[in-house]
Amino acid sequence: MKKILIAGGSGLVGRRLTTMLIEKGYEVTWLSRRAANSQDVKVYEWNVENKTIDDKALENVHAIVSLAGCGIADKAWTDARKKEIVESRTHANQLLLETCLRLKVMPQVFVGASAIGAYGLNAEKIQTEEMAFANNDFLSTTCKAWEQSSLLFESQDIRTVILRIGIVLSTHGGAMKEMLKPLLLFTGVKFGDGKMITSWIHIDDVCNMFMYAIDNQSISGVYNAVSPEPVKNITLVKTLAAHHPLIGIVSAPEQALKLMFGERAAMVMQNLNVSCKTIVDAGYRFLYPDLTVAVNDILKNKK
Repeated sequence: MKKILIAGGSGLVGRRLTTMLIEKGYEVTWLSRRAANSQDVKVYEWNVENKTIDDKALENVHAIVSLAGCGIADKAWTDARKKEIVESRTHANQLLLETCLRLKVMPQVFVGASAIGAYGLNAEKIQTEEMAFANNDFLSTTCKAWEQSSLLFESQDIRTVILRIGIVLSTHGGAMKEMLKPLLLFTGVKFGDGKMITSWIHIDDVCNMFMYAIDNQSISGVYNAVSPEPVKNITLVKTLAAHHPLIGIVSAPEQALKLMFGERAAMVMQNLNVSCKTIVDAGYRFLYPDLTVAVNDILKNKK
């Protein structure tokens, strides 16, 4: 049984990925700020700020999946919070590699997370992997530093895969959970004019991509983790609204969002049409390429 170590396993993607890995027969362990065991997962303690880690977490590890990092949207982007957002990701990856080198334990593969924020906030052209970091906004520079910390594993001849994750659709967190809330009051909310492109992905597809990266020795490098069918924001809102009685759809103007969320408004106002061609060419086949089918599955099965 292959052992998969997930740093940041208690988050939205980590929890679902853990379930899917266990169903596939893997042994899954987590790194967390507190050691606590569940029936299925052994949890080891680490502290990125203090650079401490339970060495036992790395014993016999086949793959490391790094989802570590504090929530980007949780708090206002003060200078201190921005620093925490970046360092909670980069320092986590650095600590993982330093521990591997110290213990002389090298995993077969390292899979790191990144985000489509690497492409900035607004792009007219379809974005492919080599087009990243052309902007100097906070999300783009964060993703650049984040990915550079993952590539430290590649410098040690460890197969390294980085997934730039789009808007993850799930009822358990993220953008979809927030978009469903006003629908309980019979109202849909579009962002701005609703025309910005949303590059989304079903929670099971992004987790399946992580497993695909673990299992397939032929792939390495950076891949966009988005569906083949990006949609306008208004289309996403209407697709979600199809499952609820609806009085109407109102607009959340860009200026109002900026007043409410400050710089964080950039996250909901992103206008990015991101291509998944590279990972499709690498052999990945989507479970839920169609938005309507994806939303129906998520809401029906409470994913």
